[in-house]
Amino acid sequence: MPVLHLIQIAELAERYGLPVAPTVFPEVGKGDVFSGADYNDWLVSITLALILVSLYGFIRSDVGFRLLRVATPKRDNGHPEPMV
Repeated sequence: MPVLHLIQIAELAERYGLPVAPTVFPEVGKGDVFSGADYNDWLVSITLALILVSLYGFIRSDVGFRLLRVATPKRDNGHPEPMV
């Protein structure tokens, strides 16, 4: 079971070249924890519409029809095989 001794954390940080404590503290409420990603709603809407239109066009086109059609088995009109 791997164990990390917190008593010798400074020695471990020095050995592996890690900082022990931050050198510059952020202002209160200004750290990475308090920020979030904000997306452009227009860009997301236009991209989604383009994806949906292109998918619809692909399915309705001849290429999409050929790729997505289910192969039907060929039926032979000959005599049925005897069951064993």
